[in-house]
Amino acid sequence: SYIAAAKAAHMQEAYDRRDEWLKLALQYDQKAHLAVGVSQAEMQLGANQLEQAYATLKNLWKLNSKHPYVVKLLARVLYRRESWDELLDLLPDLLSLAVLKPEDMNRVELATLTGMFKKQIKEGGSIKLQALWKRLPVVVREHKEVVYLYAQMLHEANDDVASAQFIQGHLAQQWHDSLADLYGRIHHANNSAVLQEAQKWRDVQGNNPVMLLMMARLYRQQQLWGAAKHYYEVSVNQAPNAQAYLELAELLELMDEIENAQRCYQVGLRYSIYQKGERLTLLTSPIRSA
Repeated sequence: SYIAAAKAAHMQEAYDRRDEWLKLALQYDQKAHLAVGVSQAEMQLGANQLEQAYATLKNLWKLNSKHPYVVKLLARVLYRRESWDELLDLLPDLLSLAVLKPEDMNRVELATLTGMFKKQIKEGGSIKLQALWKRLPVVVREHKEVVYLYAQMLHEANDDVASAQFIQGHLAQQWHDSLADLYGRIHHANNSAVLQEAQKWRDVQGNNPVMLLMMARLYRQQQLWGAAKHYYEVSVNQAPNAQAYLELAELLELMDEIENAQRCYQVGLRYSIYQKGERLTLLTSPIRSA
Protein backbone atom coordinates (compact mmCIF):
# COMPACT_ATOMS: atom_id res chain seq x y z
CA SER A 1 0.00 0.00 0.00
CA TYR A 2 2.85 2.37 0.83
CA ILE A 3 4.56 1.62 -2.49
CA ALA A 4 1.26 2.12 -4.35
CA ALA A 5 0.84 5.48 -2.62
CA ALA A 6 4.41 6.40 -3.56
CA LYS A 7 3.73 5.57 -7.21
CA ALA A 8 0.57 7.70 -7.14
CA ALA A 9 2.57 10.63 -5.73
CA HIS A 10 5.23 10.03 -8.37
CA MET A 11 2.63 10.25 -11.14
CA GLN A 12 1.65 13.64 -9.72
CA GLU A 13 5.33 14.66 -9.74
CA ALA A 14 5.15 15.06 -5.96
CA TYR A 15 8.60 13.58 -5.49
CA ASP A 16 9.10 14.59 -1.85
CA ARG A 17 5.80 12.98 -0.90
CA ARG A 18 6.78 9.92 -2.98
CA ASP A 19 9.99 9.52 -0.99
CA GLU A 20 8.14 9.90 2.31
CA TRP A 21 5.80 7.04 1.38
CA LEU A 22 8.79 4.89 0.45
CA LYS A 23 10.46 5.69 3.75
CA LEU A 24 7.31 4.59 5.56
CA ALA A 25 7.24 1.38 3.54
CA LEU A 26 10.76 0.57 4.63
CA GLN A 27 10.01 1.39 8.25
CA TYR A 28 7.01 -0.94 8.10
CA ASP A 29 9.10 -3.87 6.84
CA GLN A 30 12.89 -3.73 6.98
CA LYS A 31 13.05 -6.95 4.95
CA ALA A 32 11.46 -5.14 2.02
CA HIS A 33 14.59 -3.06 1.44
CA LEU A 34 15.20 -4.54 -2.02
CA ALA A 35 11.61 -4.20 -3.21
CA VAL A 36 11.32 -0.63 -1.92
CA GLY A 37 14.71 0.33 -3.33
CA VAL A 38 13.98 -1.08 -6.77
CA SER A 39 10.64 0.75 -6.89
CA GLN A 40 12.35 3.96 -5.83
CA ALA A 41 15.08 3.59 -8.46
CA GLU A 42 12.53 2.91 -11.18
CA MET A 43 10.60 6.03 -10.32
CA GLN A 44 13.76 8.14 -10.04
CA LEU A 45 14.80 6.93 -13.47
CA GLY A 46 11.36 7.74 -14.86
CA ALA A 47 11.70 11.28 -13.51
CA ASN A 48 15.23 11.56 -14.95
CA GLN A 49 16.66 11.92 -11.45
CA LEU A 50 19.88 10.20 -12.45
CA GLU A 51 22.00 11.12 -9.45
CA GLN A 52 19.33 9.99 -7.00
CA ALA A 53 18.77 6.76 -8.95
CA TYR A 54 22.52 6.16 -9.01
CA ALA A 55 22.79 6.53 -5.22
CA THR A 56 19.79 4.23 -4.66
CA LEU A 57 21.09 1.54 -6.97
CA LYS A 58 24.65 1.64 -5.64
CA ASN A 59 23.27 0.92 -2.19
CA LEU A 60 21.18 -1.93 -3.54
CA TRP A 61 24.15 -3.27 -5.52
CA LYS A 62 26.27 -3.34 -2.36
CA LEU A 63 23.57 -5.47 -0.71
CA ASN A 64 23.22 -7.86 -3.66
CA SER A 65 25.71 -7.33 -6.50
CA LYS A 66 24.39 -10.30 -8.48
CA HIS A 67 20.69 -9.40 -8.45
CA PRO A 68 19.82 -9.34 -12.20
CA TYR A 69 17.33 -6.50 -12.07
CA VAL A 70 19.52 -4.31 -9.85
CA VAL A 71 22.44 -4.83 -12.24
CA LYS A 72 20.20 -4.03 -15.21
CA LEU A 73 18.91 -0.79 -13.67
CA LEU A 74 22.40 0.23 -12.55
CA ALA A 75 23.71 -0.34 -16.07
CA ARG A 76 20.90 1.83 -17.44
CA VAL A 77 21.81 4.68 -15.05
CA LEU A 78 25.53 4.41 -15.79
CA TYR A 79 24.83 4.43 -19.52
CA ARG A 80 22.72 7.57 -19.28
CA ARG A 81 25.33 9.24 -17.04
CA GLU A 82 28.08 8.17 -19.46
CA SER A 83 29.97 6.69 -16.50
CA TRP A 84 32.07 4.50 -18.74
CA ASP A 85 34.62 3.46 -16.09
CA GLU A 86 31.98 1.95 -13.82
CA LEU A 87 30.00 0.51 -16.70
CA LEU A 88 33.16 -1.21 -17.95
CA ASP A 89 33.52 -2.93 -14.56
CA LEU A 90 29.87 -4.00 -14.78
CA LEU A 91 30.16 -5.56 -18.26
CA PRO A 92 31.17 -9.06 -17.04
CA ASP A 93 28.08 -9.23 -14.78
CA LEU A 94 25.85 -7.96 -17.57
CA LEU A 95 27.16 -10.72 -19.83
CA SER A 96 27.04 -13.54 -17.27
CA LEU A 97 23.58 -12.62 -15.96
CA ALA A 98 22.21 -12.07 -19.49
CA VAL A 99 19.90 -9.31 -18.29
CA LEU A 100 19.87 -7.46 -21.62
CA LYS A 101 18.69 -8.47 -25.06
CA PRO A 102 21.64 -9.27 -27.37
CA GLU A 103 21.15 -6.10 -29.44
CA ASP A 104 20.93 -3.94 -26.29
CA MET A 105 23.98 -5.63 -24.80
CA ASN A 106 25.91 -4.99 -27.99
CA ARG A 107 24.92 -1.31 -27.97
CA VAL A 108 25.89 -0.85 -24.31
CA GLU A 109 29.17 -2.71 -24.75
CA LEU A 110 30.25 -0.69 -27.79
CA ALA A 111 29.22 2.64 -26.26
CA THR A 112 31.13 1.81 -23.08
CA LEU A 113 34.28 0.75 -24.88
CA THR A 114 34.14 3.68 -27.30
CA GLY A 115 33.98 6.08 -24.36
CA MET A 116 36.79 4.33 -22.52
CA PHE A 117 39.01 3.97 -25.59
CA LYS A 118 38.67 7.68 -26.41
CA LYS A 119 39.46 8.57 -22.82
CA GLN A 120 42.65 6.47 -22.92
CA ILE A 121 43.72 8.05 -26.21
CA LYS A 122 43.19 11.53 -24.77
CA GLU A 123 45.14 10.74 -21.60
CA GLY A 124 48.02 8.69 -22.97
CA GLY A 125 47.59 7.87 -26.64
CA SER A 126 48.18 4.39 -28.01
CA ILE A 127 50.14 3.17 -24.97
CA LYS A 128 47.24 3.64 -22.55
CA LEU A 129 44.81 2.32 -25.14
CA GLN A 130 46.78 -0.93 -25.52
CA ALA A 131 47.09 -1.27 -21.73
CA LEU A 132 43.31 -1.02 -21.37
CA TRP A 133 42.79 -3.63 -24.09
CA LYS A 134 44.92 -6.14 -22.19
CA ARG A 135 42.79 -5.61 -19.07
CA LEU A 136 39.49 -6.33 -20.81
CA PRO A 137 37.86 -9.70 -20.12
CA VAL A 138 38.59 -12.30 -22.80
CA VAL A 139 34.87 -12.77 -23.42
CA VAL A 140 34.67 -9.07 -24.39
CA ARG A 141 37.80 -9.09 -26.56
CA GLU A 142 36.42 -11.99 -28.61
CA HIS A 143 33.47 -10.03 -29.99
CA LYS A 144 33.94 -9.07 -33.64
CA GLU A 145 32.53 -5.57 -33.16
CA VAL A 146 34.90 -4.95 -30.25
CA VAL A 147 37.89 -6.23 -32.24
CA TYR A 148 37.07 -3.84 -35.06
CA LEU A 149 36.49 -0.93 -32.67
CA TYR A 150 39.89 -1.44 -31.05
CA ALA A 151 41.70 -1.61 -34.41
CA GLN A 152 39.91 1.56 -35.49
CA MET A 153 40.84 3.32 -32.25
CA LEU A 154 44.50 2.42 -32.71
CA HIS A 155 44.22 4.10 -36.11
CA GLU A 156 42.61 7.17 -34.52
CA ALA A 157 45.46 7.21 -31.98
CA ASN A 158 47.84 7.61 -34.95
CA ASP A 159 49.39 4.19 -34.36
CA ASP A 160 48.82 2.53 -37.71
CA VAL A 161 51.72 0.16 -37.08
CA ALA A 162 49.98 -1.33 -34.04
CA SER A 163 46.64 -1.32 -35.85
CA ALA A 164 48.11 -3.17 -38.83
CA GLN A 165 49.81 -5.78 -36.64
CA PHE A 166 46.60 -6.33 -34.68
CA ILE A 167 44.55 -6.74 -37.86
CA GLN A 168 47.10 -9.09 -39.42
CA GLY A 169 46.96 -11.33 -36.36
CA HIS A 170 43.18 -11.58 -36.51
CA LEU A 171 42.89 -12.01 -40.27
CA ALA A 172 45.45 -14.81 -40.11
CA GLN A 173 43.05 -16.69 -37.81
CA GLN A 174 39.69 -15.72 -39.26
CA TRP A 175 38.58 -13.50 -42.12
CA HIS A 176 36.70 -10.35 -41.12
CA ASP A 177 35.41 -8.02 -43.86
CA SER A 178 35.34 -4.92 -41.63
CA LEU A 179 38.94 -5.46 -40.53
CA ALA A 180 40.04 -5.99 -44.12
CA ASP A 181 38.35 -2.74 -45.14
CA LEU A 182 40.15 -0.87 -42.35
CA TYR A 183 43.45 -2.54 -43.26
CA GLY A 184 43.21 -1.03 -46.73
CA ARG A 185 42.55 2.46 -45.37
CA ILE A 186 45.35 2.77 -42.81
CA HIS A 187 48.89 3.90 -43.69
CA HIS A 188 51.50 1.15 -43.96
CA ALA A 189 55.17 1.96 -43.41
CA ASN A 190 56.45 -1.10 -45.30
CA ASN A 191 53.85 -1.49 -48.00
CA SER A 192 55.76 -4.03 -50.10
CA ALA A 193 55.78 -6.53 -47.19
CA VAL A 194 52.10 -5.73 -46.59
CA LEU A 195 51.30 -6.52 -50.21
CA GLN A 196 53.02 -9.89 -49.93
CA GLU A 197 50.95 -10.74 -46.87
CA ALA A 198 47.75 -9.48 -48.48
CA GLN A 199 48.37 -11.60 -51.55
CA LYS A 200 48.20 -14.72 -49.34
CA TRP A 201 44.74 -13.65 -48.18
CA ARG A 202 43.83 -12.91 -51.78
CA ASP A 203 44.65 -16.49 -52.74
CA VAL A 204 42.25 -17.76 -50.07
CA GLN A 205 39.46 -15.20 -50.40
CA GLY A 206 39.31 -15.18 -54.18
CA ASN A 207 36.92 -12.55 -55.53
CA ASN A 208 35.64 -11.28 -52.23
CA PRO A 209 34.86 -7.62 -53.16
CA VAL A 210 36.10 -6.32 -49.81
CA MET A 211 39.35 -8.20 -50.38
CA LEU A 212 39.63 -6.75 -53.89
CA LEU A 213 39.03 -3.20 -52.64
CA MET A 214 41.64 -3.68 -49.94
CA MET A 215 44.15 -4.81 -52.56
CA ALA A 216 43.34 -1.78 -54.71
CA ARG A 217 44.04 0.59 -51.83
CA LEU A 218 47.27 -1.14 -50.89
CA TYR A 219 48.55 -0.96 -54.48
CA ARG A 220 47.53 2.71 -54.63
CA GLN A 221 49.61 3.40 -51.50
CA GLN A 222 52.54 1.68 -53.23
CA GLN A 223 51.89 3.90 -56.29
CA LEU A 224 51.41 0.84 -58.48
CA TRP A 225 48.65 2.55 -60.46
CA GLY A 226 47.98 -0.20 -63.00
CA ALA A 227 47.43 -2.91 -60.39
CA ALA A 228 45.36 -0.54 -58.24
CA LYS A 229 43.16 0.35 -61.22
CA HIS A 230 42.58 -3.34 -62.00
CA TYR A 231 41.52 -4.23 -58.46
CA TYR A 232 39.27 -1.17 -58.14
CA GLU A 233 37.51 -2.02 -61.40
CA VAL A 234 36.97 -5.67 -60.48
CA SER A 235 35.80 -4.71 -57.00
CA VAL A 236 33.12 -2.20 -58.05
CA ASN A 237 31.84 -4.60 -60.68
CA GLN A 238 31.55 -7.29 -58.03
CA ALA A 239 29.91 -5.02 -55.45
CA PRO A 240 29.17 -1.34 -56.23
CA ASN A 241 30.62 1.02 -53.65
CA ALA A 242 30.28 4.82 -53.76
CA GLN A 243 33.61 5.46 -52.02
CA ALA A 244 35.41 3.03 -54.33
CA TYR A 245 33.95 4.71 -57.43
CA LEU A 246 35.28 8.05 -56.19
CA GLU A 247 38.72 6.66 -55.39
CA LEU A 248 38.97 4.96 -58.78
CA ALA A 249 37.87 8.12 -60.62
CA GLU A 250 40.52 10.16 -58.79
CA LEU A 251 43.13 7.51 -59.60
CA LEU A 252 42.16 7.61 -63.28
CA GLU A 253 42.55 11.38 -63.29
CA LEU A 254 46.01 10.95 -61.75
CA MET A 255 46.81 8.49 -64.56
CA ASP A 256 45.54 11.08 -67.05
CA GLU A 257 42.73 8.76 -68.18
CA ILE A 258 40.21 11.57 -68.28
CA GLU A 259 37.45 9.86 -70.26
CA ASN A 260 37.60 6.79 -68.04
CA ALA A 261 37.51 9.03 -64.99
CA GLN A 262 34.38 10.76 -66.29
CA ARG A 263 32.73 7.39 -66.91
CA CYS A 264 33.55 6.33 -63.37
CA TYR A 265 32.20 9.55 -61.89
CA GLN A 266 28.96 9.12 -63.82
CA VAL A 267 28.44 5.49 -62.82
CA GLY A 268 29.31 6.31 -59.22
CA LEU A 269 26.90 9.25 -59.14
CA ARG A 270 24.05 7.17 -60.55
CA TYR A 271 24.75 4.47 -57.98
CA SER A 272 24.78 7.03 -55.14
CA ILE A 273 21.36 8.33 -56.25
CA TYR A 274 19.56 5.16 -57.32
CA GLN A 275 21.48 2.53 -55.30
CA LYS A 276 21.46 0.33 -58.38
CA GLY A 277 24.73 -1.05 -59.68
CA GLU A 278 25.74 -1.16 -63.33
CA ARG A 279 28.79 -2.57 -65.00
CA LEU A 280 31.70 -0.17 -65.32
CA THR A 281 33.58 -0.72 -68.57
CA LEU A 282 36.78 1.26 -68.93
CA LEU A 283 38.46 1.98 -72.25
CA THR A 284 41.55 -0.10 -72.77
CA SER A 285 43.09 2.66 -74.88
CA PRO A 286 41.60 5.76 -73.30
CA ILE A 287 41.39 9.00 -75.26
CA ARG A 288 43.27 11.63 -73.32
CA SER A 289 42.27 15.25 -73.09
CA ALA A 290 44.14 17.78 -75.11
